[in-house]
Amino acid sequence: MLILKRRYEIWFALLGLHKVGAVAVPATHLLTAADIVYRIMPRR
Repeated sequence: MLILKRRYEIWFALLGLHKVGAVAVPATHLLTAADIVYRIMPRR
């Protein structure tokens, strides 16, 4: 999960992740800790 503010540097991060074969999941920097845990934990 890529958590960055709305700035131009996000495009460099996305390009770098693409080049190494990773998949970026953009997320807002306004997420709370509980929101992040909910998004990264696998569902049962």
